[in-house]
Amino acid sequence: MDPAFISVAEALADMLDIPGQIVDPTGSVRSHITQVDIEMPIELDVTRDDDGALVLGSVPPLYAVSTSFLPSFHRLRVTAVVSDG
Repeated sequence: MDPAFISVAEALADMLDIPGQIVDPTGSVRSHITQVDIEMPIELDVTRDDDGALVLGSVPPLYAVSTSFLPSFHRLRVTAVVSDG
């Protein structure tokens, strides 16, 4: 995998590593997160490791300006829902 990329699994784990409760003690406000929806553009690096397993790397789009050759952008949509288990 290109060293500029991280695995899709690692990226998702980082994005979904949020507390289930957000507390503002000064405003007496408490929020419970029950669902997170994430949709974003990403660049994918699709390769195979030495054992032939598929390796997916991801990174936010690297190019904010038009160039003569743009990489293929993909959209990733993830919905995480808290379960009772």
